[in-house]
Amino acid sequence: MTSPFRARVNDVTRTSRIKRREIDKQRSETAIMSASHGALGNAPISYTSMAEHIAQQRHALRHEAIARLAYARAEQRGFVPGHALEDWLTAEVQIAAEERDGGSTTMSHI
Repeated sequence: MTSPFRARVNDVTRTSRIKRREIDKQRSETAIMSASHGALGNAPISYTSMAEHIAQQRHALRHEAIARLAYARAEQRGFVPGHALEDWLTAEVQIAAEERDGGSTTMSHI
């Protein structure tokens, strides 16, 4: 059986390890942030947040391009109901093909 003193020592040790990990993580993030400065003056931005921001922007642009193509297909058909999913999926395939081929003719008008 563990004595109350030993149990307390174990708790303190465990807490110290957790705190040390948190401090190390903060130091690491601070080092990354201080190594890079964002487009907003001297506001530091970590590489992770920049990558996330870029990924979100690319996703938003891709989504908009798909929506425009799907709308154009529906418009050509006279907005006949029952084809929304087909229009969307066809637009996704077209955008994916353009991205794969390195062209961006569809996305260039956004």
